[in-house]
Amino acid sequence: MFRGVILIIVCLGALTTGCGSDGGSSDAGCGSKNLFSNWTLGAVTLSFAGMDFDSIYSYQVQFSGGEICEMDVQFSGTQCSGSTSVTNAAYVSGGAGDPGCAAFDGPSTFTKSAAGLELCDVSGCNTLQ
Repeated sequence: MFRGVILIIVCLGALTTGCGSDGGSSDAGCGSKNLFSNWTLGAVTLSFAGMDFDSIYSYQVQFSGGEICEMDVQFSGTQCSGSTSVTNAAYVSGGAGDPGCAAFDGPSTFTKSAAGLELCDVSGCNTLQ
């Protein structure tokens, strides 16, 4: 499963909209939705509310079977594009056991536009709305 999708299933934050490197300046080229807000991929909602660039956040992902993975997440870049780093992904509890939490570890890139938020890693890309 795509690491970025699991990463997004957890929670991160709503700041100001725009594409400037400070997250606050406006640029219609990358859409008006704030990177640090709620995003969906199918039935999954990922919340980046409360997050900001270049800080490490503890993030949890809960699967439909009750399994919970915890990891450290960091965003770098601008509101329009950049990278994420996931480290220390580990199974915490629940469900039928570890669903493969360690697979979340690693880098990914993101590109935000009016069409959504595209997250890409070595296994491919997913676009969130």
